[in-house]
Amino acid sequence: MSSLKNVKGGAFKLNTGYYIPLFGFGTYTVTDKEVKHAVNEALACGYRLFDTARYYENEAELGEALEDRDQHEPKHLLRRTSGAETH
Repeated sequence: MSSLKNVKGGAFKLNTGYYIPLFGFGTYTVTDKEVKHAVNEALACGYRLFDTARYYENEAELGEALEDRDQHEPKHLLRRTSGAETH
């Protein structure tokens, strides 16, 4: 079984035993129309962690792009983080 332990750029082991990549692809400036292309390019460059937030207005599109990705990367090797509003 593949693991994020050896992902390009390194990974951090969580107390759950799972690994999370040290580097992620931020989607703050990526519009909803650009997300699919951006995800495929990021995957081709080795990214496996994708950061988004409700404020970015692209969370749903990012989820769809990760489902419809051109790469054949196993879904269990992809991670998505989403920020929460604090005010």
